[in-house]
Amino acid sequence: MATSVRERPAHLLRQGRPVVPQFEPGEPLYRRYDPLHHRRGDRLLPAALQSFPLSVNRGRFSQPEDVLFPDNFGWGIASFKVMDVPEWLAPESGEPDRYDFRVTHAPEEDNYAHSEVCSFKNGCFDLDVNPPRAVRKRFRLILCERIVLMC
Repeated sequence: MATSVRERPAHLLRQGRPVVPQFEPGEPLYRRYDPLHHRRGDRLLPAALQSFPLSVNRGRFSQPEDVLFPDNFGWGIASFKVMDVPEWLAPESGEPDRYDFRVTHAPEEDNYAHSEVCSFKNGCFDLDVNPPRAVRKRFRLILCERIVLMC
């Protein structure tokens, strides 16, 4: 697929705007995906959601196609709502740890809408601590069931 670098729309630029930590449960979140590797029929494959934190754009400050900037034109757009993110998961092994998942607004200078689905272990966020593999796998499977492919 052909791609080209395009200038970001002005509404995506941060321009000193503050972090807005509150999210409505029904607020849409958008993520781009590679349609050649991350799609089967009308479903997003869990491989498209490998990273933590999971980078998304929030609908309050962007349009779905904004996730394609600057150079991912030809990719697909997936959408889900804040309330679709699993609230928490525990390891199946009976470990006492609990992993919560929350959407946080993490604006960048060239993308005010940038947000992240972060994992918190026992209520604490640590960028260097990811949930165990089994928890990450269940998280991806649950979220993929709730995601809508827009294109």
